[in-house]
Amino acid sequence: MKRFLLGLLLTVTMCTQVHAQAAIAKLKYEEAEEAFAAADYATVLTKLEETEKILGAPNVKTLYLRIVAQSKLLKTETFVDVEQVLELRKACQNYLVKYENVEGIEEKYKEIYKISELYKAFDIPEQALANIAKGTASVADLEAVGDAYYFVEYYTRAAEYYKKAAARNSGLGMARLGDFYLSGMGVKVDSVQGNTWLDKAIAAGHPDAFHTRAFSYRYGGQGVPKDSLKAQEFFKKSYEAAMAQPEKGNGEYLYYAGRALVDAKGADTLTGVELLQRAVNKGYKEAQYRLGIIYITGTMVDQDVNKAVQLLNRSVAKGYIPAMQRMASIYNRGLGNISQDLNKALDWFERTATQGDDYSAYMAGVMYADGKGVTQDCAKGIAWYELAGKRGYVNGYNVIGNTYYWGSCVTKDYAKAVRYYEKAGAEGHAAAMNNAGNTYFAGGNGLTQNYAKAAEWYLKGAAKGNAWCMYNYGNMLYDGKGMTADQAKAAEWYEKSAGLNNTDAMDKLYSMYYNGIGVKKDKKRAEDWQAKSSTLKSRE
Repeated sequence: MKRFLLGLLLTVTMCTQVHAQAAIAKLKYEEAEEAFAAADYATVLTKLEETEKILGAPNVKTLYLRIVAQSKLLKTETFVDVEQVLELRKACQNYLVKYENVEGIEEKYKEIYKISELYKAFDIPEQALANIAKGTASVADLEAVGDAYYFVEYYTRAAEYYKKAAARNSGLGMARLGDFYLSGMGVKVDSVQGNTWLDKAIAAGHPDAFHTRAFSYRYGGQGVPKDSLKAQEFFKKSYEAAMAQPEKGNGEYLYYAGRALVDAKGADTLTGVELLQRAVNKGYKEAQYRLGIIYITGTMVDQDVNKAVQLLNRSVAKGYIPAMQRMASIYNRGLGNISQDLNKALDWFERTATQGDDYSAYMAGVMYADGKGVTQDCAKGIAWYELAGKRGYVNGYNVIGNTYYWGSCVTKDYAKAVRYYEKAGAEGHAAAMNNAGNTYFAGGNGLTQNYAKAAEWYLKGAAKGNAWCMYNYGNMLYDGKGMTADQAKAAEWYEKSAGLNNTDAMDKLYSMYYNGIGVKKDKKRAEDWQAKSSTLKSRE
């Protein structure tokens, strides 16, 4: 009897614990749903992990919400993390296989299928990532993961893997680091360190390093003098280094060789095109893209838009962002016998933006904000502009500022406008600096007028060489807005602006010299400014 009662008590206790755990799991899941409604996707994933830990495994509801949240998080991240993409693809595959015949989830099943297709094109080195996780990574594994991040334009993460590869004498790692430091991709610009890495890569015989050095010589700068003969010499060395490699039959090295001859723009250009074609035949995505562009422009070959599109599509299938962007542009404007198709253009811009491209995010914003190829949706347009700005295409921030300043498809709000102008200005966007100055100068629509802030932004823009900032700061001096009036100093700023062909500044100088305001009266000089202004206006 005692044993029976003890067993019964244990059963009741276990059932109570199970029910309690189920109740807690339900609450955790509801918290995940609430976070999803608030667009807090990171919290969604955390709460789902807690839910699945209690349940012991994911189920149809938790896996669905996880996939959708992961997808939305990836779309809003500054850069695309290929490891997260791999995790998402595996989750999609798990869902599509496991719940194929479950009734009542048909619409959700279609949604997961669409998400899986969206991320299908990513070229992710799964085995390399697995080896890295196990601590058994080879140099080739590190290069492969570095390349995966390089091709989705996440240069900071790419640099991490290239550094690890370079530490193990990877020529590619050294070459890419050299380029990164020279151009400021993923690292702070440092021409000394950039050239040091290039020298090491050149010593290792990597063709990409010779190619980068060739362009340094062609244009000068980056710690190297302009020297056209040296440029040609290094293009030739890039070709020779590629063809001398044991892997010369490999698509990558055929691409390096062909690219060197094409970029050298010499007698061997056609041979370069032939090598690019051989790289295309090996399935190398950069060669497919590069040869596609050659057929679009009709340089070195007869123009053939259909062939170009075929090549670009092959590159797209391998997840190459520049090829996707080019396809979007082709449909946005039309090309040859390819008619303009704004619906397809928007689809391509969104797909490319999802892959991490900043310009495509900006163009998706343009199309939604203007209603091109889609019903106008200002909120979506602003969201895409903001993502573009976060990724480095800072004109996205400037355009959001314009949207709030002019009240195009939103209510005028100068406080919001100036916030976005300042974001863009902080990243060096000179026109946005002028816009910030104008907004503070005007005030109103939710913003307190502030001449000091206006002057501050005009001076920042003037330092960047913006003619309108120079002119507008001159106006503040001329009229004494927020400062003591000083027409003589105003004239100096008008002169600087006029020197950059600002006709408004020229007209102001005409008036000042004609009437002797702030400058010595000089009718001849006044007429010279008037004539210059008229000439420039006639060309507009």
